[in-house]
Amino acid sequence: MKFSLRIIFLSLPFLALSCSGTDSPELPDTPDVYKGETLKYPKAAGVTRIVSYNVGVFSKYVDNSIPEVAGIIKELDADAVVLNEVDSCTKRSPLYQAKVLAQTLGGWNHVFGPAMKTGGGLYGNAIITSPSHPVNKGYRILLGKNGGAEERSLVVAECDRFVLFGTHLDHTQENARIQQAKNINAYVQEHYKGDSRPVFLLGDMNCEPADAPVLELGKTWKMVSKKTSTYPTIGLKKCIDFIFLYRDAAQVSVTGSEATRYLTQGDPGLASDHIPIFVDYK
Repeated sequence: MKFSLRIIFLSLPFLALSCSGTDSPELPDTPDVYKGETLKYPKAAGVTRIVSYNVGVFSKYVDNSIPEVAGIIKELDADAVVLNEVDSCTKRSPLYQAKVLAQTLGGWNHVFGPAMKTGGGLYGNAIITSPSHPVNKGYRILLGKNGGAEERSLVVAECDRFVLFGTHLDHTQENARIQQAKNINAYVQEHYKGDSRPVFLLGDMNCEPADAPVLELGKTWKMVSKKTSTYPTIGLKKCIDFIFLYRDAAQVSVTGSEATRYLTQGDPGLASDHIPIFVDYK
């Protein structure tokens, strides 16, 4: 399959926050054991922490959860985060969301990989990295609808110490997800085989560990995240968010992985309908 590769450079204005006054649904209480505590998931010295987080266009339960998500990322002490369901200047969110989140975190880097046009703007995936991990190259690949509901994309960020792929597979058709997984496999094999850096794939795959699209990815990638429920935040019934390591590039030692429901600096149950999952490695 031929891929449409375009390097994306977006320079959109920083827009003021606009809230619509939407009420949030009833959410489960935070257990007393978590209230008032300090860091739940401290990062050990010398490790790199990468996070996968479907943020639900920062408006699943509140008008704008960017401050909440920023608090979560700060508490996790993440080095890089792949974000799914991100808007840029749409009717539902008049913000360049990836840029605003990066600025809220304080000088972070961002790459936005739009999958499609919607509501007068763009929608897709994004990658943000801490100031200590500048992005040398950022771009997106279109993965195609493949019989699914929407065009899907792969966003890529190359840094000195790692390469990150971020994606969000189709939410309606397994065959579409399988083909999108095959497209990702073909692309990484063609462009990153033998890379001296570890290459990771993060995102919402809209299926569970034993399902065919994840098994397809497993031919090229090794799952390094914990198989634990990440969706929905109310109930946590499915493991559909993952982090994978490409088998044919540099390898690393994974020292830990968790999905994070309860934190003290932000509430994942309020911020989105997914919770973030991270991997620590050396």
